[in-house]
Amino acid sequence: MIFDPYKLTAIGHQTSQFCYVNGNPGYDQEDFQDINQVTRRGTNWRNLVGDGEDKSIEFSDGPHNCRAVRKAGPKWGGGYVYIMHASICRIDTAALRAEDIAYALGSLQIRQYDPQGNLRPSGQ
Repeated sequence: MIFDPYKLTAIGHQTSQFCYVNGNPGYDQEDFQDINQVTRRGTNWRNLVGDGEDKSIEFSDGPHNCRAVRKAGPKWGGGYVYIMHASICRIDTAALRAEDIAYALGSLQIRQYDPQGNLRPSGQ
């Protein structure tokens, strides 16, 4: 979930600059298993690592090696501007490498710009 701290409409009208995404340092395997359809199919959950808000865990989706990732964005108010949840799987049977994860996460970007709500124009 990503939001602009000055305009948040997903859960109702919020005009306060003090709204933010709450973290959950107790986020665990059960939470990762419910991120999306891929993680719900996942088996062989293993190697939960991380501390605070940034965590990851490995799992399998059929013959594919995968990792579910939770990464907090910039701090804002009492929480964060966003907390990203993603599942990343190889299309072959090779092990996921750090470069694979960095590439996938680096490819994510905001694709919709609201000129009345966003703090900066897209691309800045």
